[in-house]
Amino acid sequence: MMKDKIKNYLQKVYGVDFFSKTMIVFALILSFINLKFKNRVIEIITMILIVYFGIFRVFSVNKYQRMIENQKFAKAVKPMTDFFEKYKIRAANSKDKKYIKCPNCKKEMKIPRNKGKIKVTCPHCGHKFVKKS
Repeated sequence: MMKDKIKNYLQKVYGVDFFSKTMIVFALILSFINLKFKNRVIEIITMILIVYFGIFRVFSVNKYQRMIENQKFAKAVKPMTDFFEKYKIRAANSKDKKYIKCPNCKKEMKIPRNKGKIKVTCPHCGHKFVKKS
């Protein structure tokens, strides 16, 4: 009986999303920082983050509101995540690709590495130029 009620409730709750995960990780980082500084304000902020994002949002039945909050957060941090994703891809391609900018339109493109001087045509503006790879 009680097991069914708990199971039924857990099917209705929102669960863990990107926003909750990020804030819980942030709270854990703050708590590790607080081990060194032992600041009461950091401790209170950490507890609020853990309670709100670790418990309230995860077990909230208002899925629509939690989804809107998650979308707003994802939209706000998208430039930062795109920045790190871009450099992660660049690091993976660094052995066989070189990244250059078109002198005309300043768009970034990649060319094969270690091919000497090559003639490059910008895919965006069509400008042709010679670049060492």
